[in-house]
Amino acid sequence: MTATPKGTFLIADSERVAIILNDVCVVQKSKKAEEVATKRQLTHFQLRCLDLVETFIARQHSSNPLVLDLVLPLLDVVHVASRDPNKETLAEKASVLLRYVPLFDHE
Repeated sequence: MTATPKGTFLIADSERVAIILNDVCVVQKSKKAEEVATKRQLTHFQLRCLDLVETFIARQHSSNPLVLDLVLPLLDVVHVASRDPNKETLAEKASVLLRYVPLFDHE
């Protein structure tokens, strides 16, 4: 064999390796983008759930003792969401809802 066929063989192999590595990078980037999108969807779902809780608190207010059962879960949401900078809105929303919960009877 001459040096030229071996050299072209190595170039062809290196091109294949480059193509494979490029494909792996593309797959990893798409997985990362999918993961970010899933986290964003989860945060939006949690915000919609808090909207539902807000509606429940607004309609029931002090007439339903179940409203008081929401205090600890809302505190937990504030605590967990305040650790994640992407969930600041969630923490703020939960803390605002805590202000709506009547802890004392003002009669």
